[in-house]
Amino acid sequence: MLILVIIGSFILVLGLTFLFIVRRKTKIHAIDEVVADSAMNLFHIFGHSIYMPDDSPGFDIYRHYVFDLSNYQFTAGAHQQGKGIDINSPFVERSVQMLSGKMGRTLKLAPDNQIRSEIKVIHRDLNATDTEVIEKIPNNAFVVTKLRENEMGFSKVSLEIYRNGISIRCHVFKGWAEHEFRIYKTSFPNQVILMYSKGRVNYGIALAVIDLANGDFLFDQYITEPRKIR
Repeated sequence: MLILVIIGSFILVLGLTFLFIVRRKTKIHAIDEVVADSAMNLFHIFGHSIYMPDDSPGFDIYRHYVFDLSNYQFTAGAHQQGKGIDINSPFVERSVQMLSGKMGRTLKLAPDNQIRSEIKVIHRDLNATDTEVIEKIPNNAFVVTKLRENEMGFSKVSLEIYRNGISIRCHVFKGWAEHEFRIYKTSFPNQVILMYSKGRVNYGIALAVIDLANGDFLFDQYITEPRKIR
């Protein structure tokens, strides 16, 4: 009988720990879909957090956020364990309805949701040799160059912004060996949204708003809803 009580208590602790981790660790580690809302300056971000427990198989928690470009605010929607996500799934529909109530406005995924920017992201490696053909830089591009990488898999990369054939700004990032950069257009012709992997041990996907006139970061934050001060 005592053994059953101990086992039951252990299972309860594991369950509570799982819920605590899922609720607390809200950074997303990969982007799955980014869709504009029918309302201007709202963007639906779907990504997932990766969990690798020591004593059980790994799993993914899919998360939905809305980013408001007008005030640089994230609002968290639903989260659900899964093995993939489709924007036409019941989860997405449920989360959009939830966020509509939370934000006090009717949200709807835009029918024409192709918002990837035409600005090209070019990846370069300083160790590349002449066995490869180096891609030419177009007039408007973001050039990502891996500067170095250590034995632990951490690396340092530069992001150089080209406008009209001229390099206007260079930013340097530290993080994992594999850096992901995605650019999305906005309603402002001189502003784009950049989503990229940020950080090392406690890494996650961050969102930056970039001014294309000078390459400045107007906003740069992990994709997560800020905690409210009580």
